[in-house]
Amino acid sequence: MPDTDGGAQGRQNQSAITIRDLERMLLTHYTANRYRSTWRVANAFSHLRSYFADSPVDQLGRLSIDYVAQRLSQEAAPATIRQELTNLGTALNLASLYGLIPNRPRLASIRVQNARCKALSETRMRAIAAHLPGDVSDLVETAYLTGWRKSELLGLHWTSVDMDYESLHLDPGTTKNGYGRTFPFGEFPRLKAVLERRWRKTLDAQRGHGGKIAHVFHRQGRPIRCFYGAWRAACRRAGLEGYVFHDLRRSAAQNLVRSGVPMQHAMALLGHRTRSVFDRYAIVDEEDLRRGVARYAERMGAPSRSLEA
Repeated sequence: MPDTDGGAQGRQNQSAITIRDLERMLLTHYTANRYRSTWRVANAFSHLRSYFADSPVDQLGRLSIDYVAQRLSQEAAPATIRQELTNLGTALNLASLYGLIPNRPRLASIRVQNARCKALSETRMRAIAAHLPGDVSDLVETAYLTGWRKSELLGLHWTSVDMDYESLHLDPGTTKNGYGRTFPFGEFPRLKAVLERRWRKTLDAQRGHGGKIAHVFHRQGRPIRCFYGAWRAACRRAGLEGYVFHDLRRSAAQNLVRSGVPMQHAMALLGHRTRSVFDRYAIVDEEDLRRGVARYAERMGAPSRSLEA
C-alpha cells in the first residue's frame, strides 16, 4: 500500500521552499566554488523573485510558461530569459540533490537565435582603437591578437606574464571553463611590443604611486573595470556601430585559421574545449571561400589532354 503520508510530507516540504531559498542556495554554491558569474545569478533572481514571489516549488513549472510570456512583453531578450530560467533550474537541481524537494519541476524553454557572425578586420579594429584612450586601445589590440576574453584580460596580473620565457599564463580556475591556458608571445613581435609598452607604463605609474601595480591593463595604476561607453562611442565615431568587444575573440579565431594554425593548437590558445564551440567562432566568410577555391584550382591545375579530347 503506498505511503500516502510520506507523499504528503514531501509535497509539504516542497511547498515550504521559497524562491529566496533557492537563490541563497545557488549563491552559496557559486561563492563556494569561486565562480566568476555570481552577479549574473543575483541579477536573474531579481526578476525571478518579482514574478514567482511565494509560489510553491511544485507550481514553478506551470508558472514558468507565463513567466516567459511576461518577460517577452517587457522586451527582455530571449537569451536573457533563457539565462534566468537556467539559473532557476540549477537551483532546483541543487535542492533536489540535497533532498529538499522530492520532485524537480520541469521549466519552460525558449528558443534563442542570437549566433553572431561578426568579426573585425585589421582595418576596422584599428579604426575603433584610434578613438579609444591609449590604455584601452592596448587592451583591444591584445584581445584582437590573443582572442582572450575581456574578463581574462582585465584580470590579468603581471605575475601571469613571464617576460623571460615570453609567455602569458592563466591559472586553472581563472577562466570561464576552469582550465588553465598559455599563450607564448616570443615569436609574436607585435604582441610582445604591446606587453612591453604596458610594462613601461606600469613602471611609470609605479614611480608616481610609490607602490606595485598588479594589473597589466590599468589607467595610471587603477585597474580598468568598465569601458562600455568608450567602446560604443569609438564604434560610432569610426562608423562601425553594432560591434561588441567579444567580436575580437571571433576575429582571433578567424585569423588563426587563415594563418594555417592547426585546429588543436588554435583551440588551446583560445581556450575552447570542443570543436563545436570553436567552429562558431572560426567564421568563414566569402573571402575565405575565394582563397580556398584559388588554392583548390592551383592544386587541380589545367585539365589533361585526355579529358579535353
